[in-house]
Amino acid sequence: MTYQVLLEERFKERTASSELYYKHDNDLVNSLLDKHKDTSFYDKKNPFSRVYGAILSGCVQKQLIIPNVSCGYLVFLHHLKKHLTCGNCDDIYSLQKKSSNIFKWIKQNIDKIRKELCTDKIKILKHSKSSLKIKWKGLEYHIAVAWTFSKRQYCEFHYTQNNVH
Repeated sequence: MTYQVLLEERFKERTASSELYYKHDNDLVNSLLDKHKDTSFYDKKNPFSRVYGAILSGCVQKQLIIPNVSCGYLVFLHHLKKHLTCGNCDDIYSLQKKSSNIFKWIKQNIDKIRKELCTDKIKILKHSKSSLKIKWKGLEYHIAVAWTFSKRQYCEFHYTQNNVH
């Protein structure tokens, strides 16, 4: 096997691996959106209700996937209606609490999905007030929340290209 062929093989493996991240990420987002739709009618204060989109970041976005190593984030975008006061501790505390509530909601719903599907390929690896790490269908994802003052149209849940968020 020549060096060129070896490089091409490795490139194909890396590309296939990144495609899995995108495919499973889209499945994860759709599953959470389904859970949100199930509860949004009667739960108007659902912490996920202000989340309007999601993006992949880090190594996944750059397509630098290392097999079995998670180094990218699935970032949920939360829209803020008003700008924060610079240095206002109440605003910062409020955002930390909202972030914690979103992580808690995601964790609870991932646990529900895992039980419904009766699988060990979905699980919570780490959960705290400030972070969440999950395994979704065999791939690890770090979950993050980003705060935006204006909505990024290309990241919105309803913005699809080839039926993919």
